[in-house]
Amino acid sequence: MSQVDYFEHEGVKAIKMGHSYWGKPFFFVHVYWLDGLLIDSGQRKMQKHVLKFAQKLPIEQMVLTHHHEDHSGNIKALQQQHPEVPIWAGDETRSLVKSGFKIKNYQKFVFGNMPPTDGLQPLPQEIKTNQYTLTPIFTPGHAQDHYSFLEKSKGWLFSGDLYLGKIKFTRQDENVPQMIQSIKTVLQYDFSALFCAHHPRLTDGKKHMQAKLQYLEDLQGKVYQLHQKGHSIKEIIPLLGRKEVQFAKFYTSNDVGVDYMIRSILEDKATTIL
Repeated sequence: MSQVDYFEHEGVKAIKMGHSYWGKPFFFVHVYWLDGLLIDSGQRKMQKHVLKFAQKLPIEQMVLTHHHEDHSGNIKALQQQHPEVPIWAGDETRSLVKSGFKIKNYQKFVFGNMPPTDGLQPLPQEIKTNQYTLTPIFTPGHAQDHYSFLEKSKGWLFSGDLYLGKIKFTRQDENVPQMIQSIKTVLQYDFSALFCAHHPRLTDGKKHMQAKLQYLEDLQGKVYQLHQKGHSIKEIIPLLGRKEVQFAKFYTSNDVGVDYMIRSILEDKATTIL
């Protein structure tokens, strides 16, 4: 079952897409358009909807926040639909997308395959449309190649997967201390609309991002304290009032977990001490 919704906020158009084989989708992806610029391309499972969305709008350029398959999954199809349009991406994103990076079976099941795509261009210092100027901000943590995009005059932050709300677990390759630093970076700027790829906050966006920072810093502090008392990662999980989601572990072939979130915090501390 596929579910598609659309909305518009101050001239920014969005398509919200979710796919499920039974029942309602539990995970939605947003693709944004403003003044000829398409931000991210959505998951391949929803390709026909993305192409229809893009076909109805003037597309003059595209940009990727990062390489993950729910953000880059339709970039090849969009490239074919708009062959003369430049597609901007960070250096590591371009390399990963060009090679057709490997994804796990659960990712294919939920989002679809990731076809290799060449011809993407390096991010400029600014992405200009007729009306707006977006500044790329390097924001690793969720992914090592992650960028957010700020439109200063309007107070818009296109944050990719930097926000996401109060996460309960992470993937193996995510880094919580990097997330904290990246959030601190974007909080140096003024913005009100937070165009998150999964949980947009169209008002009070900066307050929501500040709340996310406080949540992660509180978590980090508690993990440090418990570890200093001699507790292992396995012991820390229930002491935080959490439990490992075994179904998520099984479903994702051990790719996500509460333990990975805690481990990233402790590994970063160990590296800092060294």
